[in-house]
Amino acid sequence: MITRAFYRYSQQHPDWPYPRQIGVCQFKIPPFDCPSGIPACTLYYYQESHSGDADLLFNAWYADVQWPPQPAGYYTIYMAIWNSTDTLATDSTRANDDCWYKVPLRLSACAAIADSGATGDTTVLLTGWVYSGTENGYYTDVSGTYASNPPYIKIVYDD
Repeated sequence: MITRAFYRYSQQHPDWPYPRQIGVCQFKIPPFDCPSGIPACTLYYYQESHSGDADLLFNAWYADVQWPPQPAGYYTIYMAIWNSTDTLATDSTRANDDCWYKVPLRLSACAAIADSGATGDTTVLLTGWVYSGTENGYYTDVSGTYASNPPYIKIVYDD
């Protein structure tokens, strides 16, 4: 589960947003050729619960890392995504919980996915949600595991 919520100081971890779960999502981009230009890419995610109106950023981070990371590595990846300025999409908290939602990726993200697909090898895209607000008590839970409600990106292009 990926929880984004208000930022609150903690003596144990003064630089962590709270409350939150350390959650990152790895997408694998298979090789594909998009000769007609940049594809349309849409993120599908499952909103488990929310409180208030918390805008969300869907950020990426690119690095050569071992996957899955060792437990100590989750924090490093999480904070790299939290501090990333590479925003793939922005969405607002939705009114209903326990529902699937979709949000189009930015043109630059679609272009990066097309470039990754054109390498001829499967590439990895590390992502995570970031709640950018500071309202006390506002949060959004974006959940998904391999077995239950996994987020995915749909890529549409002309061949």
